[in-house]
Parts: sequence; structure tokens; C-alpha cells
Amino acid sequence: MTEPVAASFPGSQVLAGWWRDLGIHHPQSLWVAYVVLHRVEASIRASTVVTLDRIRALLLRFLTLEPPPQAGESLDALSLKTSFLAGMLQGLARDGLILRGEDGNWRPTLAGTRAAAEGKYEQAQEKRRVFAFLTTLDGGKPHFVNLLEAAEVAGSIPAFEPGFDPAEYHACFTQTFEWKRRHGFPENVTSTPSFSGGTELSASSLSDWRRILVDHASQAVMALVQTVDAKGMTGMLGFWIDPRGWVLHSARPAVRWRDGWREVFPSLGDEVPTEVWRKTWNEWCHLRGLPVADVERCRLIAPDHRLIVYASRRLIERLKALRSDALKGEAWLLAGEGTERRAALLEVIESDQEGRPSARSHSQST
Repeated sequence: MTEPVAASFPGSQVLAGWWRDLGIHHPQSLWVAYVVLHRVEASIRASTVVTLDRIRALLLRFLTLEPPPQAGESLDALSLKTSFLAGMLQGLARDGLILRGEDGNWRPTLAGTRAAAEGKYEQAQEKRRVFAFLTTLDGGKPHFVNLLEAAEVAGSIPAFEPGFDPAEYHACFTQTFEWKRRHGFPENVTSTPSFSGGTELSASSLSDWRRILVDHASQAVMALVQTVDAKGMTGMLGFWIDPRGWVLHSARPAVRWRDGWREVFPSLGDEVPTEVWRKTWNEWCHLRGLPVADVERCRLIAPDHRLIVYASRRLIERLKALRSDALKGEAWLLAGEGTERRAALLEVIESDQEGRPSARSHSQST
């Protein structure tokens, strides 16, 4: 078990570069969050639609004849080699389309009769598959996500305490069609009975390794970008971040949500309190030695991705003397103290004594 990663965050220039890179997605707001990713490997049954080839379709139709043909008649009528026909029959039986009666003759099952009529059937296969679950580093219940990009690209590390409850995995299979569609959960799979790490296994169970759930947990950093499409529908994109140099993997989102992101990151739907922005602004000014009295008199509002500060002319002049990026529309701040923080572009506007924009206001467009 390793210790949790110290939550460090990128600086202003890094955030400015990310915002430019994300411009093609028409971002409305930006967060940086530390997350725990659970990649749960499990055995599932998946059904796929298989189209019958011409020979198998003819064979199935032949077996649906009434009365059923005798085994010898099938060989004579179809003019097929015995070995070839035996392989075909075994394949159809394996897929549940035919079965052999007590009289030794092959007959189609209900699924086989339907396949003969429709020319296709559903084939179920058992295989291992990985399901991704995401939660914040601050804790909370893991939620399934339709992962589009592996976390390895961002240099993720093993999680210090996975703590994954297998019940979260099994619950996904009982969710509604609407939930599965909204979260991108595969609809053609069903779970198989499995064993969790905390369940005592019998001797016979130990040999069936396919029924064991394996959780590969890791910590990573993610940029979360709220978007609005042409129809005015909001969504969220998640991009992996490599904290070694703060490289944003913006070429492809790791996760794409329509509205399911609120379940994974419930606090992101709330407005950042004014006092939090005030504290962030005060700390930024303190590091630059700006007059406390002038800083305290500033009025703050935080629309969309911006933090707009209405400041006195004297404070504006001090920022000019410092050649501050805040007057160039290039300074970014991160608000909050936990492992999820809201980013904002700082926009300083000159105001009068009552906090209203003055005729000489210095605003920066975004």
C-alpha cells in the first residue's frame, strides 16, 4: 500500500495553455480534480448478433422440415461430406440452434427455428472484460464511466487504498435502460456469479478463476471541461493530465458525459461561494505585495469561466507597474482547498468608489 499523492496544482501559464488547447470543444468552465480510477476485470456473458452464412441457413431450414429428416436422409439430400456435416451440426448445437433427440435425429430449437426464418441469431459468449469506475480522491462512491482513453497515458500510479465494493459492479447490470444509455454501459452483457476478495472460497471455487473480480486501482489527475453544444445542451468532458510537467492530453477525452458527471462529481454542479473566490483573490494579491486596503475594497463576480474584479484606479496602476498578466487577460486562478478546484480567468476592471465600472475601466476580453 502506497501513500496518497500530494495534491499539487498547475500555475497560471499552464492553465492558460490548456484553455487554448481546449478551445475546439467550446469550453464554458474548467476544473482540475484528483481521482481514483478502478478498472474492474470480471467475467461476463456478451451477446452478439450473428448472420447465418448460406450453408448453415440451408441446413437449418432443411432440419425444420416436417416430418424431420432422418440422419441418413440429411446426408443424401444435402450431398455433404460426413466430416463437414458433423462439424456444421456441432457448431449449430454449440450455439443452441439445434439439439439431438432420443431417436438420434437433429431438431432445431426455438432459437434455431427463429434463426432459420430471420437469417440471424444472438450468440452468447463468456469472456473477461474491464469496467471502469471513477471516484474523487476525497472519497465517495465509485461510479461507472465509459472510459475512452486509458489512464496510463497520464502517468497514473497505484492507488493507496482501492476500497472497491463489488456490489457497485453488480448494481450496474440491474439499472434501467435509460441509465445504461446515459452512462454508456454496454447493454448486450450480463454478469456472471463472481467472488470478491473478502469472500471465503471453497476448494472447488478456487479452480474457477474466471469468476473472480480483479480491481486495478490507480490515482490520476483529470481536467474537467463543461461544454454547451449547438442545441444548448450542457455536457462534461474529462481529459487526463500528466502532473509530471502538467501535460494535458487534449487530443481525445478520457470520458464524455451528457449529464452523468453530476453523480461522479456532485460538488462541481455548485457555484463556488463568493468568500472562496475572495480568499483566492486576496492570496493572489498578497503574493504580489498589493495594498490590503485596496484589495479588500474590490468587488468580485464569477460568471462562466471568469473571475471579474472591480478594482480602484490606484490598484490598477500598481498592477501596471508590475506588468501583471491580469491586465492582459492571461492570469488564471484556482479556487478551493480540496482535491477538486475551479479554474477562472482573472479579469480586472477599473471601478469608481461605489464599485461600478468607471469610464477609464481597463477590461480584457476573453
